[in-house]
Amino acid sequence: MKIRTALIAFLASLLLQVSLVPFAGSEMIRPNLPLLVLVVFATRRGAFQAVLFGFVAGLLLDVLSSGMFGMSAFVFSLTGFVTGKLFHSDLPLPLGLWAFASAIGLLLAALAWSVLITFGTLAPVGGTLSAQMIPSAAYTWVLGMLWAISPWYGRRAGVRLD
Repeated sequence: MKIRTALIAFLASLLLQVSLVPFAGSEMIRPNLPLLVLVVFATRRGAFQAVLFGFVAGLLLDVLSSGMFGMSAFVFSLTGFVTGKLFHSDLPLPLGLWAFASAIGLLLAALAWSVLITFGTLAPVGGTLSAQMIPSAAYTWVLGMLWAISPWYGRRAGVRLD
């Protein structure tokens, strides 16, 4: 994935995230489209570039959201690093490996958000994780799988999805 393509995809996902996604789920369970773009970027470009991309992407998301400033930047950087380190490939991943890589990345982000949200409160991490973060990660994962089976996923590399 080229940097220009990643930036366009991220800006489009950010625009959708702040405009349409609030209407695409419940108040607590929503997909995270910029995180999905980050996972794609991390698997194609590697850990170092994914950390940088994730940090900048997270800061932009933090500027446009009402959450704690810097939280998305931290979670995106962490997710980009781990996903890029474990699943970096120059070609689009086969469908099964993409499903696993995106699930790991999204669940890691869900765990990190749960810890950060409940830090300093009496709310249990497990309750937040099971009630809000895992359903949101599953929603995002399903959207990522729909993209992975679409014709856009491997069209340039001629990769078979087996």
